[in-house]
Amino acid sequence: MKSQKNYNIHTTISAREMERGKAAEAIKASRDGPVLIIKNSKPTSIIISYEQYLKLTEDKNNEK
Repeated sequence: MKSQKNYNIHTTISAREMERGKAAEAIKASRDGPVLIIKNSKPTSIIISYEQYLKLTEDKNNEK
């Protein structure tokens, strides 16, 4: 098994804030790095930029 990369979380936002219109801010922040979404004090989701997604999927496909 290959070791996993360690990605630094740059921004954390609550699910409640996302519901209250902060989604645009989270998307903008994802340009600088992953954005962690928290619900009930637990991590639930990550928002990453499309470029980061392509890089991750490219890396995954190269492992095969």
